[in-house]
This record gives sequence, C-alpha cells and structure tokens, in this order.
Amino acid sequence: MLPCIAVLAMIAAGCNSTKYLQQDAYLYKGSEVRFTGVQGDDLDTAWMEEELLDLSKLKTNDKLLGLFPLKTWLYTLGDTAIDHYIKVQEVQDTRFLFVFDYDTLLKRIPTLANPESNFRTWLVKNAGEAPQILDTLQAQETAIRMSNWLYNRGYFYNSASTAYDFNAKKRNGTVIYTIDLAKLYRMRNVYYEISDRAMANKISSIKTPSALAPGKPIDVDFLKEERNRISYNLRNNGYYNFQKEYVYFEVDTASGFDSLDIYVKVSAPAGDSVHRPYKIKSITVLPNASLDYTPGMDYGIGKHYLDSTKAQLRSKSTQIELYAKSDTSATGKFMYAEYKKNPKAHTDEILKYYLERDTLHNPYFKLTAGGKVRAIKGYRVRSDYYMINSAKNFNEKAIADNIFLNPGSYYSDSLIQKTVASFSTSGIFKYVTIQAQELHDSTQYIQELNLMLRLDPLPSKTFSYELNANTTSDYLLGNAINVAYVHKNLFHRLDQFKVSVKAGIETQLAGELTYINTSELNAGIGLSLPEFMWPLPFEVPKKYFPKTNLRLNFNYIDQINNFTLLNTAFEYEFITYENTKNNKAQKQHIIKGPIPTLNLVRVPNISEAFQLELQTNPLLLQSFEEVFIMGYGYTFLLNTQPTGKHVFDYYLRASTEINLPFSDFWRVDADFRTYLNPNQANRFVFRAATGFAFPLNTESGRVFDTEVIPYVKQFFTGGAYSIRAFTVRKLGPGGFVDFDTTSGIRIDQVADLKIEANFEYRFDIISMLEGAVFVDVGNTFTRKDEAFRPYARFSPLDFYKLLAVGPGVGLRLDFSYFVLRVDAAYPVYDPALDGPYREIVLQDYLDSGFEIPKKKLAINLAIGYPF
Repeated sequence: MLPCIAVLAMIAAGCNSTKYLQQDAYLYKGSEVRFTGVQGDDLDTAWMEEELLDLSKLKTNDKLLGLFPLKTWLYTLGDTAIDHYIKVQEVQDTRFLFVFDYDTLLKRIPTLANPESNFRTWLVKNAGEAPQILDTLQAQETAIRMSNWLYNRGYFYNSASTAYDFNAKKRNGTVIYTIDLAKLYRMRNVYYEISDRAMANKISSIKTPSALAPGKPIDVDFLKEERNRISYNLRNNGYYNFQKEYVYFEVDTASGFDSLDIYVKVSAPAGDSVHRPYKIKSITVLPNASLDYTPGMDYGIGKHYLDSTKAQLRSKSTQIELYAKSDTSATGKFMYAEYKKNPKAHTDEILKYYLERDTLHNPYFKLTAGGKVRAIKGYRVRSDYYMINSAKNFNEKAIADNIFLNPGSYYSDSLIQKTVASFSTSGIFKYVTIQAQELHDSTQYIQELNLMLRLDPLPSKTFSYELNANTTSDYLLGNAINVAYVHKNLFHRLDQFKVSVKAGIETQLAGELTYINTSELNAGIGLSLPEFMWPLPFEVPKKYFPKTNLRLNFNYIDQINNFTLLNTAFEYEFITYENTKNNKAQKQHIIKGPIPTLNLVRVPNISEAFQLELQTNPLLLQSFEEVFIMGYGYTFLLNTQPTGKHVFDYYLRASTEINLPFSDFWRVDADFRTYLNPNQANRFVFRAATGFAFPLNTESGRVFDTEVIPYVKQFFTGGAYSIRAFTVRKLGPGGFVDFDTTSGIRIDQVADLKIEANFEYRFDIISMLEGAVFVDVGNTFTRKDEAFRPYARFSPLDFYKLLAVGPGVGLRLDFSYFVLRVDAAYPVYDPALDGPYREIVLQDYLDSGFEIPKKKLAINLAIGYPF
C-alpha cells in the first residue's frame, strides 16, 4: 500500500495541465473586450463588457477557491499523467531510494496502470474536467454572437473582430475582441394596431406599464418583455389559447434617422378571425385519481359541492363609474367631475344622485327612507365543483379551500398555477395535474371549458430521522437522534398529524474521567390544518393560504450535577402566506393567538451544590423558579428563495412575543440573511441575528422592573447552527465564564441579549461534494451589571471587544433531498480568555486550582446548511 501511495504522490507532484498538451494547443486563459469608435459620454460599457464575455463559447477551467484547478488536475492525472510517468520511468530506469522500481510496480497495480479502470474512469468522467483549449473557431463564433447581441440591443451596424495573445512559456492564450458599436437606434413612437376591439380594450386596460416608450433603445429584450406582458395578462383574462407568438412588431425604418416608429400587432389564430375568451363551465376533482380516473371520463359528474358567503358584491366606486358611462347630462358630468377631484367627500352624494335617477335597476345599492346610501348584501360563490372520491377519505370543504377558480369565471393561468401550488405544497399529494376540455361553439364569442383536477396522494404514513453532533476534545454533544412520525390526512381535511422525539446527550472528558454532563429529551405531538380553525364564524380568503398549527411539547433537561428542568408547552399558531406585488418574494405571517401560548416550567430536582450557588445568586435563583408562562406572539417572514432562482436572494425573520400576566416579559428577535449567487458553483452567504428580552411589571405600572427572564426564554449561542467554534451554551455572557468547581469545565449560560453574525463562502469541489470557508462572530450579554456575573453587561461603546470569533472550513455532501455537513471551527478569539478581562478570568482559574483551558478545534456534524 505504501509504495502505491508513494507512486501516486510522485505522479501527482509532476501533474501539470499544460505539460501534456499537444504541440499546437494552448490552454484557454480568458478573454478581453475592447471598444473602438465614437461613444457617448453617458455610455457605460462595463455592464456591456460583462454581458459580452458571458456569450463566449470558450470557458475557462474551474479553480478551487479561484486559485487551484483541482478538477483539471484530477482529469490530467487519470487521463495522461500516469501513462506518461510509466513511459518516462521505463526509459530512464530510475529507482527511488534504491528500493522500489516504480514503473514495474505501477504496472502491477491495475487500478492505476489500466486506463480503463473504474478509478481512472471516475477521475476523468466524474471528478475531473478536461483542460479547456483555446479554439480559434469557437472564438470567431463568439464574435458573431457578440455582434448579434449588440444588434438586438439596438446597435444595428456594429462589428466585432478577434485577436489572440499567446504565452509560449506557460502554454496558455487570451482572446481579444475588438468591438465597434456604431449608432444606437431608439424608439420614436409606439403604436398599437389591433383589429379585435375587445382584445384591444383588454390590452389598453393592463395596469402593468409597457417596456416600450419613446426614447428607449430598440432592444429585443424590451420587445420580449412587452410580448410577455400582453400574453400574461390575456391568458389571465380568459384567452385560454393565446400564445405570446401571436404578438409581433413592425419597425418603420423610414420614420426617422436614428429614432424609429414601433407598431405592436396581434396575428389572428389559425382557422378563426379573432381570439375568443373562455369561461369555465364546470370543475371536477379526483382526489384519488390513480383509483378513480378512467380515460374518457365525463366532466361534471360526482358529488356536487357549493360553498358561498355573504359579501358586498360591488364597490361604490365601481358602481359610480358604471353610472357615469351612461349619464350624459350636464349635471351628471359636473357632479362626476367634482367626485373625481375629491372622491372621499362626494362618493355618497353622487351615488345618491344616480340612485334617484336609476334606470339600470341596481341590485347592489339602495336608498333608505332617510335618504342614505346602503349596500345590498349578496352571496358570493367561494367554491363550486364536483368530486369523484370513491374512497370517501377527503373532506369536500378542505378540497374547496385549495381551488381558486369557479364556474362562470374567466380562465386564468395564474389561478390555475395557484391551485396547483396550493395542493402541491400541502404535503399530501405527490402529483397535481389539471386537464381542460374545450366546448367549442362557433355561434358564441365567449367559449367554455370544463376542468378536471387530478390528485395523486402520497403515502399516508411516513417515518424520518435526523442525526446531529458537535464535538471538541473536551466535549461530545450529540443530538443523537431526532425521529418523527407523520400521518397525513388523518381527519380527511388535508391535515398532518406529527409525533416527534428528539434525544441528546453531552459527554464531558475531564482528565481520566468521562461522564455524561447533560441529557435532553424533547417529545411532541402536533396537528397542522390548511385552514383557520376557530369556532367563531370567521372566513379567511383563500388567497392567503390560511393554516393552523396545534402543538403540545414536553421538554426534559437533566444536568447531572446541577438540576432537572421540565417544560410543558402548548401552542396555537395561525399562519397566512402571500407573495409581494412583484412576485419576487414570499411573505408569511405567523400569529400565536387568539389562544395564548402556554408554558409550564418546573424544576423538580436541584443538587445541593447548585442550590448553594443559587442562594448566593438571587438573579440565577429567580430564573430557575417554577413559572407559568402565558403569552401571545407574532412572526413575519420574507423570503425570495421560494419564488425562483436569483443572483441575489434574501431572507428575513422577525418575531415578538409578550407574556402576561403570570410571567411578565417582552421578547424580540430577528434573523436576516443574504445570498449572493454569481454562478452555480459559488455562493456567498451573510447572516445577522439579534434578540433581546425585557422583564415587565404590570402590577406596579413600572416597566423593566422585574429582575430576570425565565430560563427557557433566554438566549444562548454556540453549536452547529450558531458560533461553531463553541459548544452550545458554553459561550458568554460577555467576558464572564462560570465553571464547575469539581472539574473546571464551563457551565451552561443564557442571557437577555444576543448578537450574531456569520459569513460563509460555499463552493463546489467535485460532483456532489461542496466546500465552505466561514467565520462566525457573536456572543450573549446581560441588560445590566450583575454582581454574580461580572463582565457580562452589554455596552454600546465597546461591546465588540466581547464578540467571539471562530473561523473554520467545512465539507458538505449534497444528496439533493438532504445535505450532510461537517464543519471544523477554531476559537481564534474567546471573549473570556482573550478579551479585556482576560487577566482576571485567568487568575480565577488559577485561584481555583485548575489549569487554564486550551483552545481546541470544534467539529460539527449536522444535517442541512447552518443558515
């Protein structure tokens, strides 16, 4: 084995990606873009250069951390380097240390000597990347691409040429593209010539502004954007068969010198003179499609479900606009003009005027005997569909709550997609498909559709587990197992019933002694429902995707030498989802109410030694009192990642809770993350998190009067998802360090305030193996000076001196459905041992007869990314 490794090491040492290139071949180093010709003073070519370089058919080899071409090195090793080494050794017949004949030895190792071996094949095809050779033909094709791209930006008479810079010594080359932009052509006027008046009215009423405007460059991207804008809005307003290719443009080249007129037109569909809108006639749902669906099944059969709600069917402003279109009188025009100047002051006045002269038999508003305007409440259909459900295992209303279309409404792409997304994200169904059947009637302008919604459920019962670990040479923290059992649709309402158990231990190594310091058990049951579950008649619109979570958790913590803590908690949680107006981010609101969150904290066992420590520390004693916590909370989430792939993503979670009247305190925390994704192989992530908690005293009317927050509601740092160079709860607060007087090991710590910041660079290595370089910064603090925890108070002027710093590196295996992570971090700066109170803390160790602890590398094993 040793000779094999030595041979491979010697070959690898001489492995160079350019060493084995053919005589006339050069490694592609990169490209440059140079602009010539007259350019405007306001022309910024930096962005243009970046876009042009992205068009290159030539690609440079990937480099690990931007420095070392690991993949090319592995490819060369498997493809050429080993064979070359054998050939050279046979000619030179050299011996290494006069012991091994490596060329002979290498031939006896098929894994290395055989070019067809699985190992060398894996190096070449999976782990490695072939050297990227500078191909002049591809460079010329790139120049053509650049010219076409500039043409599409409005530079109709541009030119692009190539030149090369070769380095014979390093055997690499650079491509130089010379670009002459010439004149930029812009839009002068934009005209819409659409013969179908109904469609023309639809297009003119689109609220989203057009990308086409006088003065803008005649850019193909603007034309595509306009085509997509028109198509998107028409397909969401009934035009089921409309495609964006029907929209086309004409440019009048005779309309100007460098500013030209643009005409937007829509071609007629094949076999018809106009595009016809579609309305939905019926909806059929098959929640067990694999059992109940047969080809050729009729639509509109099965059990009929109709759900309606009282509603004001028309707004006052809409009704006024309808009246104004039919009223041509001078008085009416005058009153309407006054209404437009100040709608709030004249709405009822003008509506009363119209109602007194009503000729439309208005069913939405009426005048009372006293002359006041009153809305007539009607019924709005929420859901109307037929369900074929032979298994009888899905509740009709639960299905209805996820359908966003109804018979009689116009076809809408976005509502179809929202329906599919709602069922898909419920966690109940594996496949969701919607089929449409056209009911063609040549005598009618408006056509009809039947929709069939086919659902294929996932297995009703699932079991999962997760393993986490965190270790240094002093501690082994193992959240050994986290198991969960989920029963889907147990109550036939698209619900999820979950039972979970999480068990963990912390083992401390002290000299020759090894013992379990902390054990933890967390067990819980939960029920998740895709609706607002509340006994009072309160309807939440479907568009907010309402969801209710009910949870009962039991948490057991046993610090062998100190205490046993039991925390029983009940949570009622109401959640709504929505997208931002530009659909670039998803918003989530989590309301813990109107049923309050309940926590019953008991401390049934306290050791004598810890009891003595509590007696000398009143603040610590109060935090360990048995308490009943009843509170309300709100959490806001904003996340761009669910809406698609972006170069820049962000995530925000902000929450607050207030707990009254038994354990009075207010708690706030926030977590903000940014993700920069320049390409698929590299990602930069920054995270900032903070939190603070204040006691309240409502009985006396004074705020911030109570001494301490309950132990289970305070903040801590450290661990695989926080400051990875420190184990959980062993950092802070501030520069304070408390240690067990029998072992010298740090004791768990929590505090009122937390500050954390993390930066991580993630990069691909080979295949599904990823790497990371990171640095974590943070600590916890107390709100005010504490005699029993010195050096822990937060000071706005110099708190940064007490922030721990822990850089590290990590490896991750991405299995697509989960990520296995190993991180190694080193505590470069420990606020207690390196901070401004270092001498005092170290003296405390010496006075207690313990050695000053040495800094150790912390290894974290976990599932998923840290943030």
